[in-house]
Amino acid sequence: MTSRKPARNIKPIIYYNYSFHYVEDNPGEADQFALFKVYNLNRSFGELHKEIISTIGDDDDITVTLIDDSVKSDSTSESSMDGSFIALGASAKIKISFKSQKHRDVIEQLRSSQAIKDLTQNGFADWVPLDSKSYINIERNSKCEKSGSVLNSTKLRSFDDDIDQNLLEITIDDIFQDEIEEALEKLFPGPINTINREVHDVVMKVVVFEILYTFDEEIGRLFVEILNSLIEDRKIVGKSDEIPAFNSLVVRLFTVIRNLMYLNELYGEFKIPSWIPFITQPKLREIRDKIPASHVYEETSLLDIVEFTDLDDPLKKIHTLIRQLQGDVEAVQRKLNDATGRWKTPKQASNILFYGSIASVVIVPTAYYFNNRTANTVLSNRLKISIGCLLSFVLGIWSKKSHHDFNNAISFARRVEPLLNSTKHNVELLEQWLDRITLDGESKISLNEEYKGRRAILKQLFHKFVIVNSLIRNSFNIAA
Repeated sequence: MTSRKPARNIKPIIYYNYSFHYVEDNPGEADQFALFKVYNLNRSFGELHKEIISTIGDDDDITVTLIDDSVKSDSTSESSMDGSFIALGASAKIKISFKSQKHRDVIEQLRSSQAIKDLTQNGFADWVPLDSKSYINIERNSKCEKSGSVLNSTKLRSFDDDIDQNLLEITIDDIFQDEIEEALEKLFPGPINTINREVHDVVMKVVVFEILYTFDEEIGRLFVEILNSLIEDRKIVGKSDEIPAFNSLVVRLFTVIRNLMYLNELYGEFKIPSWIPFITQPKLREIRDKIPASHVYEETSLLDIVEFTDLDDPLKKIHTLIRQLQGDVEAVQRKLNDATGRWKTPKQASNILFYGSIASVVIVPTAYYFNNRTANTVLSNRLKISIGCLLSFVLGIWSKKSHHDFNNAISFARRVEPLLNSTKHNVELLEQWLDRITLDGESKISLNEEYKGRRAILKQLFHKFVIVNSLIRNSFNIAA
């Protein structure tokens, strides 16, 4: 793909407290901020806010924002960040914005403050950094131990390949058997960095995955959310001899979303070839971005979902969209094969024209010179030869550009063909699974009150699927 980055781009993922944490980029150019997931809180948000402000600055320079819509708690007690007390085990995601201070100074003030330490069970060790600058500052000032395979000689986790669902289940088994390093090595091959937080032997395990394309960050973030959802679900359901239906649905839907994101990126770089001389065809992305987003009925219904207690209606709409997608992919494969056949003729013709124009520029003046070297040449003949050579030169440039455009279009078809085949295969697998988990229109997956995590990740996946599905439908329509 043209969006492939030349240098190896490695992204850290932190494992702590039975959860994976995605580390966001923090360029720190305009807005200075630090992002944290704070575990084991035992105070209210008001007290947390007050202690952060008093520790690192005044109200004019510091703002503290609660990112989570609601507090998640590992305990069975209910708690609220708006109340005066939070049950032991509560966690919250916060963003600290500041203007005048250096990032490393902010981190050091938080790390050394006794008031901050008193907010959680394990002090500042319960503050997991979620932005790159905070992570780097904490890593540099902590004792670290490297293990696992060497970075330069290892094929790291990327999202070019399908996720092995059996491997995913084995990894979750290992996590619940406290075989953490074994689990991390299977899921994220490569180095493992163990960061000692210097309190109660608390450590963070850091693994990496490789970003090959610009949109891999979004896919990686979604994958981390899915991992955490499956781990949370295992706490409730327990170990099973078979892969749970919920797990298979989530993984297969994620795989289709990933395929569609790759297709959208690849199609975005495509230019429709044309014989029109000296007019640069826009990339398909430029055309697509000018078209207002439009959604069919099923997509609009899924986007409008705020809360749901069963999967019957959402799965019915997803099922309809998947069938339509399968038909679209098959139609595009046929059209692309037909177009490739049509593009070969102008590619060959433009190639012949190019070499013909080059030959005429060389042969005609040479022949004219030898035929007229002993006689007085006529000015009009010279002019005709000059115009002819100029036209041949222009024809050569035009035919070369046309050959380049049609050749690129054929190369695009060859690159996109395996991805279309993979998408078709994964869409078929998802459709088969949807058929299997729905009986007489009723879903076999429970979404009662204890499965709030299922609702959250499915809602996120439904929304993401709708967005990428509508984009690829527009891309298919434009390219057709």
